[in-house]
Amino acid sequence: MLLVEMMPTEAYHVNMRDSALLVRGVDTYHHFDEDPRPDAEFSPTAQANWKHAIDRRAKIIFAGSKLPPSEAYGGTRPAT
Repeated sequence: MLLVEMMPTEAYHVNMRDSALLVRGVDTYHHFDEDPRPDAEFSPTAQANWKHAIDRRAKIIFAGSKLPPSEAYGGTRPAT
């Protein structure tokens, strides 16, 4: 499964900084840190960068939650 979230470059998180991959245009707002582009499919570097992005996203999504991150976000709780 692949989840792709697309948003304009002027969008931003209110409480936390996030990262994103610019897929088109120019980012003149700089609200997001840029995710590195994969160097190869499933390379160790690409997988490490993916894990870093998922861990960062989990902190944002689960901030203030009573539940820990699910497997989909690097946690141990089953993703249902």
